[in-house]
Amino acid sequence: MKNPLLWLELRIRIRERKLWVVSFLYLLCLLGMSLVPLLSTIDQSYSPPSQPADVGTAIFATSIFTLLALLLIISPLSSAGAISQEREQRTLPGLLNTPLSSVRIAFGKLLATWVFILWLIALSCPFLFLGMIWCGIAWWEVLNALGIIFAAGMLTSTVALGLSGYFKRTITSYLGTGTIFFLWFIVWPIIGLLTGSLAPLNNKADQDRFLTFEFYTFWAHHPVAPLMLAFQKELFDGSPPAPINTTTALLFALFVWLVVGLLFFLIACRGIRRALTDK
Repeated sequence: MKNPLLWLELRIRIRERKLWVVSFLYLLCLLGMSLVPLLSTIDQSYSPPSQPADVGTAIFATSIFTLLALLLIISPLSSAGAISQEREQRTLPGLLNTPLSSVRIAFGKLLATWVFILWLIALSCPFLFLGMIWCGIAWWEVLNALGIIFAAGMLTSTVALGLSGYFKRTITSYLGTGTIFFLWFIVWPIIGLLTGSLAPLNNKADQDRFLTFEFYTFWAHHPVAPLMLAFQKELFDGSPPAPINTTTALLFALFVWLVVGLLFFLIACRGIRRALTDK
């Protein structure tokens, strides 16, 4: 944490009105989505009354997936212009003239984004703890969900930081970030669905091998997949497909995220060093 750029970035973010506006809208979205399970229990005239544990589980499921969706949008937006804006404002050469290396500069900006993600996660904790109050979710399940969500936020912000270092203009960095995540989060799973129609139906062993290949190629590394796998039984009353092992799938997803995050972090560092030749 002995990175002066981290504290500089945090002071700048705290003084910006944008931080508090985003936090307010973020809480508003979480509150609205968390009220849906509660409102569904008010009118019980045509259905049996809901059990408290079921209500708590519904609140928890709604909150964690809303939180994940919001962070997948906010996290890359908070770092997609971190380096390119410095380049456009001609302040990046000044940073390079300090004792800070390109790695420490990139890591300081990334840490500031991760602190912002932790701030948003902390704001969401009361909604997640409602599931514990209603006796539907244990405390370790809340921590497990927050860990997965934070890892997904770290990944998306690191990818956006790498693109911010690669592209010279901020608008190009935002467009590139949006394009990559659109292809990864939407287009790639759609291709996986289309590929699933090619699964062999005659041989069970071949079908299991094909489903395993399809899952690890198109689905396991998706930011939503680890959360769904971790809470398959608690939230969806089911289990993963027969050839899929939950622990193996979670470890595979974390490994892919680590490799992708490291790759884009190195791209960010290279983009900062490239500014020396652009001066």
